[in-house]
Amino acid sequence: MKRLLSVILVLTMLFSCTVAFSSCSKVGEKSFEEDAQGVIKDSLKTAYGAFFADESGMGEMASAAFRGGMMHLSLESETLLGEIDKIEETVYFDEETGRYVSDTAVTYAGETLSLRAELLDKVLTLSGETVFGSTQAYAVNFATMLADMDGSHLLAFLGMTSEAIAELKDQLSSLTDVLEENALTEAEEVALVNEMLALLRPTLAAEELDGQDCITVTYTIDNDTVYAAAKKWIEGTVKDETKRAEELASLDENVANADTNILYTLKLSVAKKSGALVRAELSGSENSLDEEYPESTTMQMTLTVGETEISLSGSEKTSAWYQIEDKTTAYAVKLTKEVGESETKYVFSMSETEDEETKTPLSFTYTYAKETGAFTLALNALDEETEEVNSISVAGKLIVDETSATLQLDSITSGEVTLAVKFSLSFRKDAEMPAAASGKNILTLTEEETEKFLTDFSESKLAQLLGDITE
Repeated sequence: MKRLLSVILVLTMLFSCTVAFSSCSKVGEKSFEEDAQGVIKDSLKTAYGAFFADESGMGEMASAAFRGGMMHLSLESETLLGEIDKIEETVYFDEETGRYVSDTAVTYAGETLSLRAELLDKVLTLSGETVFGSTQAYAVNFATMLADMDGSHLLAFLGMTSEAIAELKDQLSSLTDVLEENALTEAEEVALVNEMLALLRPTLAAEELDGQDCITVTYTIDNDTVYAAAKKWIEGTVKDETKRAEELASLDENVANADTNILYTLKLSVAKKSGALVRAELSGSENSLDEEYPESTTMQMTLTVGETEISLSGSEKTSAWYQIEDKTTAYAVKLTKEVGESETKYVFSMSETEDEETKTPLSFTYTYAKETGAFTLALNALDEETEEVNSISVAGKLIVDETSATLQLDSITSGEVTLAVKFSLSFRKDAEMPAAASGKNILTLTEEETEKFLTDFSESKLAQLLGDITE
């Protein structure tokens, strides 16, 4: 079951990263030879982008907002938030300049706390009268932060000794070095991934699947190819010679002490005409090297992607010294799409069969009404301990116009209980970015400025609320 959930998680992550950027291009053997990772990435974009059609326009509006616009989230629910009355979050994006502004508002016990955070050119600026007790904005410059910590009156007022500051600087410096030294450009990362894929001994073949002419690439995943790919990754990402040598030595030690042999075959079939992924197959085995306590696992999984159905099926067989009999488990996952004149419906089901007993751990139905924007999500989840099925249904609405898109939740029902929830998530393109703030570097405040900062904070709404909570 855990292996199946892992596969589903990977597929979900791939979908979430690619659905908004579908493409269509012809594919041949030369395409794989020149840029295998690009072909695979585009095949996922095309296949999943076509299946999960953005009929409401919500996805397109969200993509536009992330490039240059605004996202707003609001939640009110006594059941979900307890003593918190309301949470609001607004984020402004400007991809061109790299400037981002976040406005957070939390209402607690009738008092609203507001904080603005702005990030631009490695400078984080924070402001909020209810948090800091004044209208003054404060900033941290990540480019000079380590040097700014020396002699900082604020850190001294917080009780940090020079030894503690030095230790903190060392920790931050090590993290910064790793991030900066090992950072790859997009072109470098693409080249490195292609080099790693080439180490998996790829073979290419033309075949017909579901009436489509396809190119199938087959990769071999075994102890040798995994080692070669891991070594290539270390050599390509760890730029410090000493650290690279240490990581390579650790890799060699792990290989020398390996107690398992693995041998898997991964096949990816891509349609020549559309460039979409049609089928993916993973099969193989893992065998322990311990002759006294032998264990082995054989696994086979097949993912098929069509215009109206995505299915994942497979089985896993385990044999171990502590088992009386071999254990075989079969999995089946299916997601279908039904497109009608007035609504679109997605139906998902997942089943697991073991010892001739079949269970359905999870299933759901999502329905979207094209004209009104109303949607419902009905989910059934099996509690493996009690073997009871828990049912949850969500009802809401998608509202989209030329400049914005909003998702609203009207109700959440669990069994016979309906929760009162006010939730909305909206995106707006071309939203006006708030004016830039000018903040004082909080690490280089004078002694007098530091005292004022601490005094103002002690009189702020946040400090008062914290005092009330701890009393």
